[in-house]
Amino acid sequence: MKDGEPFGPQGTPELQFEHFVPLRHAAEALERVYLMSRTWKGILYSEVRAVRGGEQLLSPYASDDEGFDTLAIGIGMHASLGEKRVLEAVSIIDEGLADLKAKPHWGKLINMTRGRAEELYGEKYRKFVSYVESVDPNRKFSNKWLDDIFQ
Repeated sequence: MKDGEPFGPQGTPELQFEHFVPLRHAAEALERVYLMSRTWKGILYSEVRAVRGGEQLLSPYASDDEGFDTLAIGIGMHASLGEKRVLEAVSIIDEGLADLKAKPHWGKLINMTRGRAEELYGEKYRKFVSYVESVDPNRKFSNKWLDDIFQ
């Protein structure tokens, strides 16, 4: 999706981002996203879905102690805006939902740093880094973006 080329039935070049918040914060998160994005141009759609909690190490719907159900809030923006402008929108949402423990979708546009990943995932982040080091010590299956966050 990074290149914004159409994929699937929508037929419109788009760039997507998505955040997961604990379901108990759903109403607050939706209100904030609405207020932050209501004047944005180029939104093709927004979507929400509920996701059951789990215990995977870097799952956006798992906590340090136990899984919790989440609300996923996704936004698709017209690719003509460009990746830089869409990432600015991502930053606004990141900041606006930070105190609700929002976690971004790993497979969509995100502004993740090593420090932020450590903060969001805690001990699970450290376990994941240790696991990666044990199965790929030479970083054969990595790239610069992954190394910036996990090395």
